[in-house]
Amino acid sequence: MAPDEPVLRREMDQLREDVHRLDDHGTRGVAAMQSQLTDVIKDILELKSEVSARFDAHQRVHERDEAQRVASRRWAVGTFLIALGIVVTLLLNITFHLR
Repeated sequence: MAPDEPVLRREMDQLREDVHRLDDHGTRGVAAMQSQLTDVIKDILELKSEVSARFDAHQRVHERDEAQRVASRRWAVGTFLIALGIVVTLLLNITFHLR
């Protein structure tokens, strides 16, 4: 229907009937809207729980990776200190033998 065509009386009557039918129980479609809103809330809660589960899994992976990095640093520092101790011992040994 083009915008400049006049609205027929039959179409107006049909629209009026639709509006009155919505208001048969005095709700104007609120019950249907409330039902849809309830479904949306359920979907949002389900989505929230899924996001929380994924975030918790990601957090556990992050914590595990962090623990592995800390352990790797401890091994690296320990190995460096042992190597440094060996080098210092050898240098002291050489120094005392040269005197």
